[in-house]
Amino acid sequence: MLANAGRLTAAQQLYGGAAGGEHSPFWNVYAGAAGTGDYTVAKHLGASMSWKVLLCAIAAAVLLPITQAKAVTYSYVGTPDGSYFNNYLTAVVDLNCIGACAAGVYVLGAGLQSYQMTAHNSSGGALNSADSSSAATTAPGQSYVNYLTLNSSGNVTNWFLYLIKPSFDEFWTIGFDPTYGTQDHAEGPVGGSNGNLLFQFVHGSWTANVATPLPAALPLFATGLAGLGWLARRRRKQAA
Repeated sequence: MLANAGRLTAAQQLYGGAAGGEHSPFWNVYAGAAGTGDYTVAKHLGASMSWKVLLCAIAAAVLLPITQAKAVTYSYVGTPDGSYFNNYLTAVVDLNCIGACAAGVYVLGAGLQSYQMTAHNSSGGALNSADSSSAATTAPGQSYVNYLTLNSSGNVTNWFLYLIKPSFDEFWTIGFDPTYGTQDHAEGPVGGSNGNLLFQFVHGSWTANVATPLPAALPLFATGLAGLGWLARRRRKQAA
C-alpha cells in the first residue's frame, strides 16, 4: 500500500489507486490507461450483476421446463361396433406426470388432468364428441370415479371414463372395471333424433405420447447467449 495516500481504504487502493490520481492496474483493465476514463466501482459491479442475471435467466429457461410436470397424453381407439354401422369410439386423456408416468391409479383431479371422447363412423368421420371441460363427468344422481390405471411399463390396464353433455348425450369407455366390466358407448343424432351411435362390450387399445417441453425453451436460451455475446463485446470495448 502507498504510505502517503492519506490512509486509503483497501477498496480505494484497489479501484482508485493513489490519492494523486494514480490508478491501479485493476482500474486500467477496465478503463484503459490511467486518467482515460471514469470507471467506478458501481459500474464494475453493475456489469458483473448483468452477467449473473443473464446466467440465472438462461438456467431458468432451460431447467424450468424440465422440472415442470409433463403432459403425458394417452390415446384410445375403440373396436368398430358391428351393430351400429361399424362406428367406434376414441378418447384422449392427459395425465400430469414428472418424467415417465409411474404405475398407479390416476383419478380425475388427482393426476388425471382432462379427457375427451369422440364417436366416429366407419370412415373415421366424427359423429359426436364431448370433453371434460364442458361436459359433466358423472351422471345425475351418480358419483362415478373417472380413472386410468397404469402398470410398471406405463400401459393402461383398466379404466373408467364418463361424460354427459347438456343435451344428455352420454359417452363412456370402460375397461376391466371391477363393477362395470368392459364397454364402449356413445349417443348422438341418428335419423333426426338422438340415439345410440355405438354400444359394445369389446375394448380397444391405448397408446402413450409423452410431450417434451424442452424445445420451447430454446428461443430463450438463444436470446440469453446473444445477450452474453453483447456484454462480452461491451467489456472488450471498455478495456480497449
